Amino acid sequence: MKISLVCSTRNNLKYLKWSYDSVRKNQGQHEVWLCYGVDHCTDGTLEWLQELSKTDAKVKFIVNNTGERLGHTVMYDKIVYELVETDLAMIWHSDMYLCKGALDAIEELMYEIGYDSTGDPDGGYFEYYESENRNIIVSLTRIEPSLHPSGPEKIVKDFGMEPENFDERGLIEFVKSQPNKPPTNGVFAPWCFWVSEFKEMGGHDWLFSPTSKEDSDYFNRYQLKHGKNCFKQTWQGFVYHLT
Repeated sequence: MKISLVCSTRNNLKYLKWSYDSVRKNQGQHEVWLCYGVDHCTDGTLEWLQELSKTDAKVKFIVNNTGERLGHTVMYDKIVYELVETDLAMIWHSDMYLCKGALDAIEELMYEIGYDSTGDPDGGYFEYYESENRNIIVSLTRIEPSLHPSGPEKIVKDFGMEPENFDERGLIEFVKSQPNKPPTNGVFAPWCFWVSEFKEMGGHDWLFSPTSKEDSDYFNRYQLKHGKNCFKQTWQGFVYHLT
């Protein structure tokens, strides 16, 4: 699977480094592009990305040089329209750790994968197929420390609130212990989408810039178009979310 992680950032350099390392460590066999929007950063983020892109060809970024913060509502869209070249993209936060197997779980829902009998009425010959499921958005399950409120869509479990006290080994063992739970209906960050559909929907409404709720607005419009079963949350793919 080819996928782009879309991340707007403002003065979050230590989180970006931590998050980037998790993606490269746990992306598996997938081709992952990291597409960043540098939103008037003053903490060395731009310089870090300039150096990183020299050694990692799948890191791309745009820069807001207006002198004012644009906010993620605008920056997400600019990243998608100006940088993303893959069919799939995922809204990503700078303080998220990608757990092993998370992208496999996304692929299983974004594509219908299997084998069909072809040209043989007895089913003696089977051909592998990968069919795109273009009418859904898929969310990973967040694991968060108790600073965040609890909810049925997440797991509240403390593995640290900063990169420097992150309990990676504890998280890895916890994820391994999770039951084989089927997908549920729900949507929240990080969420994976088809880029062509995002563009057809007109992206986010910039009315919400630079504050939040732009995703809720997009989800409302998406559900009106595709129906109540268009959102899937996988419980086989996880991210750890700091603060």
